[in-house]
Amino acid sequence: MNSSVAQNTISGSPAGTAQKPKVPVSIESFLLGFKVPFDVYSKEGIGYACILKKWTKFDQDIKASLKSKGILYLYVEGDPTQIKEFFKAPSSAAPKPAEPDYHSYTKTKDEFHHVSKLVFAPGSRVNFSIFNNVGTQFSPLIETMPDRHVPVTENIKTVSGGLAIKIADIKLFREYISGLSKTSSTDSSAMQAKIAGIKESAKMNIRDFLSDPGSSKNIDGVVVSANQVISVLRRKEATLSNMLTVSAGDMHLYNHSTNVAVLSTAIALAMGMDQSQIEKLAMGAMMHDVGKKNLHSSILHKREALTNEEFVIWKKHVTDGISLIQNNGIPREAIVGVQQHHERVSGLGYPFGLRGIAITPFGKILSLVDCYDALTTRRPFKQPLTPFAALEKILKETGEKGNFDPELVKLLVKILKGQGRI
Repeated sequence: MNSSVAQNTISGSPAGTAQKPKVPVSIESFLLGFKVPFDVYSKEGIGYACILKKWTKFDQDIKASLKSKGILYLYVEGDPTQIKEFFKAPSSAAPKPAEPDYHSYTKTKDEFHHVSKLVFAPGSRVNFSIFNNVGTQFSPLIETMPDRHVPVTENIKTVSGGLAIKIADIKLFREYISGLSKTSSTDSSAMQAKIAGIKESAKMNIRDFLSDPGSSKNIDGVVVSANQVISVLRRKEATLSNMLTVSAGDMHLYNHSTNVAVLSTAIALAMGMDQSQIEKLAMGAMMHDVGKKNLHSSILHKREALTNEEFVIWKKHVTDGISLIQNNGIPREAIVGVQQHHERVSGLGYPFGLRGIAITPFGKILSLVDCYDALTTRRPFKQPLTPFAALEKILKETGEKGNFDPELVKLLVKILKGQGRI
């Protein structure tokens, strides 16, 4: 930013005696490189401060500086009708670019990692950029550098899309999460962010494991996260709503696997399972889709329903997953859960067509919860169902086909109803 602009931006001057109304204008409405023909103000407490003098060129540096301070709206003094007309896009404006094709989006989204809005408490400061993901678009909300910490404003929680960070910034995000775990604040927002940090740690640990399931470090990370999730739910430090990820974008395996672990743990706790068993169940839940590591992107991210031939390939992710984890010191019960997460009590599941008592309790829980989360998550080829609609579908399959254990279905309904999700 040039020195004259920096001086205007920093020193400013109070709006004091100005009588004309000040009209809010999104910073996105200011044309880059355009000299602004009026004074521009920001809100300062109950008053205003002039931050851009008349005829200052509005450039990318100014825009980035405003965003780093959490300023998304500026105020222009004058007649509201004239100001609105001034900022109206001209009819000759370039047409809105077409939405990128889904394959391009799939490649782009692999550069990002989705994070929870709850992890950012008012007053938080970050040294990584944060993006808003709506549909196939990723737009910067906060732009900064590793050596520059900037404040996060409360309005970040009200954006319409999901939040994401660049994959390259995951290490910085881990450091931010680590700081949350050490906070002694009893403020509700800070406590909520601390709990959300446990979920975010689980997502990152699962992501690492899915990337390299043979790494003992990554397996240890899953064990740590499994026990943290169990502890939070056992002590009722958080609601399921805070621990589940409802993504504005399509399904990511690390989000889905975390959700399956949270819901499976909630069911196990309600059943009165002991700590050792719940830990193994949570591990199996976090690892259950590891075999999708071997699926080609054209199948994993296909927007249309799979063909019969593609579904045969898709089903192999179960046996591929077993091959990837069976010799890594992972508890047998967790591996069996992975092996059976697509089986159905009716015998209509895959890959082995097991039925009834041939399916372990872990397999029955994981198959139910995996199905529920898949139904309520946006997929490349379908919109998500509401929790109520998803349970309605599961209840119908249970009654007509006998696909799921009816007692577990009742328990899941009771848990979700108790948490206000249905």
